[in-house]
Amino acid sequence: MDNYASQGFMKTVSGEWVNLFNPDPDTLILDDMVTASSRIIRFNGHSTITLLDHSCRVHDIVKHYHHITLLGDVQRAALMHDIHEPYVADLPSPMKQALRFGVKSGISPYDDLEAGFMEAVATKFNFTYPHPPIIKEADMLALLVEANMTWGAGTGESWGLSAPDDFDQAQFMVNDNDFGRRYRDTFTLEAEGFRFIDLTLENHA
Repeated sequence: MDNYASQGFMKTVSGEWVNLFNPDPDTLILDDMVTASSRIIRFNGHSTITLLDHSCRVHDIVKHYHHITLLGDVQRAALMHDIHEPYVADLPSPMKQALRFGVKSGISPYDDLEAGFMEAVATKFNFTYPHPPIIKEADMLALLVEANMTWGAGTGESWGLSAPDDFDQAQFMVNDNDFGRRYRDTFTLEAEGFRFIDLTLENHA
């Protein structure tokens, strides 16, 4: 296994090896993804907001505005829409755009890599992918909130981001990253084999 890295594998917090080019759902450990997400900082490190904060914020926006009409799997998709990024990196949007320059299809190799991981994660954790439009809308609203949290009021709007008139940004400006509670709430029963402890899920027999 020492040469796995040269073959496109990466090693995770738990010691699992994950194939970056053909991810096996059985190797995707939720505790790995949640732990790493709590350590990754948004905006390429130019903030104090973590990827885990962002994921929980998107979930909360979707749940707040659509909780009556959405099933648990869509709320779970919102919560886990970026859960693959500890494997493929949380690239800022301008960098993703830069990687598409000169690519006729408009889809970069990074886009393909990201889509492969999302399909594997969605298969493992049983949620909707490709994501419904409401998740992208919530993602953009979270970006607006986080830009204003990081650089001050009006920053997100200066980037061309906008929100509905009834969107209360202040309601979502607190970083509450209790992933376990939100994840559990998307199921009617606790996922078999998992026990919720703080930010992470501890696998147990």
